[in-house]
Amino acid sequence: MTLCTLLTCLLAVFNAAAADGPGSTLEGSLPGLQWRLEIPHPAPDRDAAIALRTAGSGLSRQWELLARNGSASDLAKVNDEAGHRSARMQPLAFDALMRVMDLKERSRGAVDPLAGPLHDWWGQRQGRLPGHWPSAAELDSLAALVRRGGIYVVDLGVLLRDKGMALDLDPCLPALLADGVVDSLRAAGQAPWVQVGDVWRNASSTVWNLSLPRTEACAGATLPLTGALALVRGVERGRVDGKPVSDLIDARSGLPVTGVEAWALAPTALEAWAWARTLALVGEEALALPAAGTVHMALARQSAAGSWQWTASPSFPLQVFKAGEAGR
Repeated sequence: MTLCTLLTCLLAVFNAAAADGPGSTLEGSLPGLQWRLEIPHPAPDRDAAIALRTAGSGLSRQWELLARNGSASDLAKVNDEAGHRSARMQPLAFDALMRVMDLKERSRGAVDPLAGPLHDWWGQRQGRLPGHWPSAAELDSLAALVRRGGIYVVDLGVLLRDKGMALDLDPCLPALLADGVVDSLRAAGQAPWVQVGDVWRNASSTVWNLSLPRTEACAGATLPLTGALALVRGVERGRVDGKPVSDLIDARSGLPVTGVEAWALAPTALEAWAWARTLALVGEEALALPAAGTVHMALARQSAAGSWQWTASPSFPLQVFKAGEAGR
């Protein structure tokens, strides 16, 4: 091999390494959910690839435990015993439920793990539309199953008071999984960037120049992310009796919500998701709910004419989200 050839090969290897970058990445999917894990700067004395594979397997195990359709779902066990007796939950699932229950109070009911009967009515788990729009009596009956005080906890056992009640953490599952995988990678000595569905969390000391997805209200842009970001939106997926249905269900009214997008920046993925959902359902009043300086939010509502109007907390980088709108 001539010196010129050797130098050419070395240059090619260097360029390939530079193109790949120093980080390590793993992508995968769960039912209806895409995820991506990246360690931008792996710890020099740890194997980043092994840490990512272990974390990816952990995501699947958590999904099976927390999703209502999961093969090992603790929530399904509790729901099966509703109105009869308590069912024990594994510590991870119990802790997740308690954190979401706490958010129910702080979000004025916008976050509600007891909203399973409503999600079932609107066909969220089955991916179908209901046969008709619910009457006032039917909504009242569903609301009675989503009422406060219908859940009892003893040690790690959970009892739902009435038959027909159902726990459902599926709406917040991306956030729970994102925070869980951050914890597992940190325990492995790694500082990751994590995306699970429409939730992003930067747990590294490096700013994540995140490319935002293009949505109806957001033209897409780049956001320097240092904490967690969540997107909650009501997108029409069909019509029933001439009325739009989405997967964003307001547990307070029992009705689906469309024509809204809400974004929130917070320290953790669960907080970001909870406040984005609260903003989407409660409206502008939610801008004053969280402690100042810890959560930053932006809301877009669609007018009857089809245009989008933005409202945001003063600290939210709204100009980043609206960048490029002129070219739409």
